[in-house]
Amino acid sequence: MESEKAINKVLVSQDKTITSIESTLNENDQKLNESIRLAEDTLKSIGMGKEVVIEKNEIRNLPSEKKIYILRNWDSILEETEKRIPYDVSLKEIFTDEELTSNEEYLIKLKNEFNAIHRLDAVDYAICGVSGILSAAIDILLVGMPESPLAGVEGGSLSNFIRRKIEESLPPSEIKKLEKEFWVPYDPSTNRNLRIPVEGLSTYFHRFQSLGHDPILGFVFGVLDVMNGTFTAIDKNGK
Repeated sequence: MESEKAINKVLVSQDKTITSIESTLNENDQKLNESIRLAEDTLKSIGMGKEVVIEKNEIRNLPSEKKIYILRNWDSILEETEKRIPYDVSLKEIFTDEELTSNEEYLIKLKNEFNAIHRLDAVDYAICGVSGILSAAIDILLVGMPESPLAGVEGGSLSNFIRRKIEESLPPSEIKKLEKEFWVPYDPSTNRNLRIPVEGLSTYFHRFQSLGHDPILGFVFGVLDVMNGTFTAIDKNGK
């Protein structure tokens, strides 16, 4: 955040410097053109108009000198900026009201175009709904739900069959790798990667707190979490 404020200060300071230089150059350019015009009129009045045109063409064809620019380090630029602008500034100060309005309209346009491409349509919702219904039916009819969450309690026939086949075909290390790479958003066991922490969330109780793990509520919240990349949970206080 501090680095962003510093960058904003430097950008605003540089913008003011460039604006001042442009204003000075325009003013000097006008004065120079006026002086040249007066000089040309004077020379033409004494019969030297042709010589003036020739001299001007020769001057324009002169090769320009190469300039060497020395890049200043960031600390010196920031120090100079702090002296010039000792207060916090907003990046909006660089833009005019018209530019800000134009930028905002363009961002809204980009957002609408993105949503138009990636918005879920009726087919997407139908697929999710059918998948949820089939998952619930399989869970209720074939997988089964143990009466107690204690270790050693047998699950359903399909659950045991799938677990046994996976254990026979893949080593534990490979299973762990798959669990890590192909995770679902409603299954975090700690607050480590959550933007909003859930009080009481732990490896022991996350299955009870996550609504996506519930056999009934998971039909709604589990599917929504997968679709939106979110995590819906209840903390230890029931909120």
